[in-house]
Amino acid sequence: MPYILPLSPTAATRVRFAVSELWETVLSLRLLQATRPAVHYGPWVSAVRQRFDPQHFRPLLALVPPAGFLADTLTSLCRGDESFEVALETIASVPDEVWHADLETLSTTPSRTAMLRTMRGADGRRLAVDLLREYHGFAIAPYASRLRAIATADIAVRSRELASGGIAKLFEDLNPRVRLDVERLVVDSCGDWEPAPSALDAGLVLVPSAFSPGIATYMVPGFVSTFAYAPMGIANLWRGEAASPTKALEDLLGPTRARVLVGLDLPMSTGQVADAHQLAPATANAHLKTLTDARLAASHRDGRSVLYRRTGLGDSLVGSL
Repeated sequence: MPYILPLSPTAATRVRFAVSELWETVLSLRLLQATRPAVHYGPWVSAVRQRFDPQHFRPLLALVPPAGFLADTLTSLCRGDESFEVALETIASVPDEVWHADLETLSTTPSRTAMLRTMRGADGRRLAVDLLREYHGFAIAPYASRLRAIATADIAVRSRELASGGIAKLFEDLNPRVRLDVERLVVDSCGDWEPAPSALDAGLVLVPSAFSPGIATYMVPGFVSTFAYAPMGIANLWRGEAASPTKALEDLLGPTRARVLVGLDLPMSTGQVADAHQLAPATANAHLKTLTDARLAASHRDGRSVLYRRTGLGDSLVGSL
């Protein structure tokens, strides 16, 4: 049964986006435990499982089981401007009553109950934080720039949708399980719980996450509600070498510029383009400017960086030659 959340005009003005390495870290743990993860995650799963010791990370797996409820306190803060370390410290400082409520909800089997019993109090939270930091170091940090790039590119597209079509346009294709019905947000539920009708009164944070199973919700009294959703382009995120351009495309654009265009299926900075194609930064910048002028690529700013990605026209050209 879906749950229905009132979204008043005032609450709608508080819908915003955020990028969170904490969400990526937590949701990736769930995907890592999947029996048959989607094919495009194969390179990441293979690399991470080589370094992942299930026994060592057993306390963390008790907090993030492969399905169902996960510890809400692991994703309790998502302003969009906090670093991963600041988010970890927020977990460490969560009140005992909030932390223990999560542990009780997760205590569904004797073995998990025994493990979670050892994680009560501040020492248990600190253990969770330390394990998250260790796991993040080899599972997320090496890919952080790519994860952020695809998230910010998705936000750029959806922000334009919001500007052109309003809140209705934004939710039109965010995720099939979420839809806007006048002043109500309808979410297809995968659980047997009902959030409070006031869950969106303080607004809603939308977090693009490459590891989101589709839609992951966080709606707990006292915190701003958060939805994590799968961004556009994740099927290409874990690919190895970029596809080679066709001879026809090389003849049209030149070999190097054709390779650059083909490689822009993911957002990349000038430096990343230079590294990927072994170019001098000035040469990479010149190719990107030419592609942008021709409307085959577009740029958007992410903090101090400028990221480039193929446009629809660029996609059509690559696909037709």
